[in-house]
Amino acid sequence: PPISKLKLYTDSSLPVLSLEVPLNNGKSSKAGSGGDVDKRTLMDRIASDSPTPQEDAEFESLRRDIRTAIDSLGNDEERDVLLNRFGLDDGNPRTLGETAHRMGISREKVRRIEARALNKLRHPQRNYMLKEYVENACSDNRFNSGDGFVEKREERMNN
Repeated sequence: PPISKLKLYTDSSLPVLSLEVPLNNGKSSKAGSGGDVDKRTLMDRIASDSPTPQEDAEFESLRRDIRTAIDSLGNDEERDVLLNRFGLDDGNPRTLGETAHRMGISREKVRRIEARALNKLRHPQRNYMLKEYVENACSDNRFNSGDGFVEKREERMNN
């Protein structure tokens, strides 16, 4: 009876599959490709571009700290300009003109308010909690994606 139980358990267990197993068992990726070996693994096949739980937590922490820094300005007009210009409420950054129209003020006034608010945020008493994010992002090359994202965003923000 113990041997029959052992056989039952081994027959009913599912085979373990490593995520590092090669997809093509080391075969060439294309017939007659000159010996190029396809080294992709099962993990490569099921990889996701979705943020990890740690990245989600970091992002939420950053959002909270940015909002705290902006709220510390103590000026509703400065807060509203920054929230609109950088899309911090809804994820849609707005141009000077769009922000001016929404707030019922001139583009020049929006530009001055934005400059004043950003200068305040550069003060060490307000930006100390945000510096760590920038330092970590720069060391991880998050701002150097190579796809022009930062440049395109800056171009849109200056219009």
